[in-house]
Amino acid sequence: MVVTLVALAAMTLLCTPPVRKALKWVTEPEMAWAFRKDEAAKQA
Repeated sequence: MVVTLVALAAMTLLCTPPVRKALKWVTEPEMAWAFRKDEAAKQA
């Protein structure tokens, strides 16, 4: 029961706007590196 209550409190805390804003870089990383143009494809 105590573990469930602690987990519930932690989940609620992590969903607050200040925490979400502070951790946005973790949950929504910049993905430009994944979609960059391949140099070998440019030469072909």
